[in-house]
Amino acid sequence: MRKAKYSFSVITSTYNQLDQLKRLREHLNNQEFTDYDRIVADDGSNDGTDKWVKKNTDKYVFQHDFGYRLTKILNKAATEAEGEYLVWIMGDSYPQDDFLHMVDSHISPNTLASGIRINIDKKGKYHSHDWRIANIKDKLTEESLLVSGDNAYSSMTLNSMIMPTKMFNEMGGIHSGYDEGYGKMDWDMAAWAQYNGYDLKVFPKAIIYHDHHKERKDTDNNTKLFLERLEGFREVSDSNT
Repeated sequence: MRKAKYSFSVITSTYNQLDQLKRLREHLNNQEFTDYDRIVADDGSNDGTDKWVKKNTDKYVFQHDFGYRLTKILNKAATEAEGEYLVWIMGDSYPQDDFLHMVDSHISPNTLASGIRINIDKKGKYHSHDWRIANIKDKLTEESLLVSGDNAYSSMTLNSMIMPTKMFNEMGGIHSGYDEGYGKMDWDMAAWAQYNGYDLKVFPKAIIYHDHHKERKDTDNNTKLFLERLEGFREVSDSNT
């Protein structure tokens, strides 16, 4: 078993996804090293998830089901992390067996990174690549890509994101003002990083497989809030230069 250069905390959100969690655990066990902690963030499951997780993972944080509150439980889970980096993998997904090896090989302290999300159908077969790869679709044979430009944040996705724990603490966690389940939280974090001196990178060979489902159209509130916060990030960055 190979020793990792860095320490990682893998954080997984779940809600009544016990079968998917078992699949995720199998693929985490297949990684080239296992010296990392695993944290399951449960947003109120009532299907026996708690009993299984407590036997089969390192740490478990739970909140009662008072509606979809993903941000709150993810922030709570991050406070339990011991690794230098937080690795976010959602409960309806699982990593390719060399995912952490690819991350460990290319991550660096001043970098916020994202892997590539591949959608799979109900039979586990390829369905599509995530739409966020539009900016890099001709470079998928590379192992590490620095993304730049005003909208560099748009290449990042929370599901497969690798974040320095110190960055999470610096930005005060995931912003809770977004309508959850629609997106923009990942762009918010990536934009914060972009305008606070972090490099943004995509690791095309660090692959997450994701159960395909229909994407929901984002809300007007999310778009408005993100644009307001993006402008704020830019103003702070400009004032510091």
